[in-house]
Amino acid sequence: MNSLGEVIGTPAAQPWACGCEDCRYGLIYPPPVDTTVPLYILRAVQMKRNMLTFCTCRAGHMRRQHLRRVLSKIESGDEKIPRAMGDEIDRYLKETSGVPTVRYVAPDGREIKVTA
Repeated sequence: MNSLGEVIGTPAAQPWACGCEDCRYGLIYPPPVDTTVPLYILRAVQMKRNMLTFCTCRAGHMRRQHLRRVLSKIESGDEKIPRAMGDEIDRYLKETSGVPTVRYVAPDGREIKVTA
């Protein structure tokens, strides 16, 4: 039996897209998500606000490229954001703006970002 990822062509069908040992799906310790906004839109907004740390692996590069395209569509008006969704994004950003984020360098030289 095929997994759901194999059927719909998500990261499970392309193992590199799951990330490496330092990340998950190309992101290093992304902020928590507690909203009904579609994740791809929320991650694009987080990227614009420098809330994301991308891994240097293939998944990280691909994730960054994808979110740049999404952000470009949002900013150009090609991706319409309903008013209610915009309000939800604003609420989420206000709630997470006070969440402390700590960056430190691990013994092996990698920069790590930890969100409390």
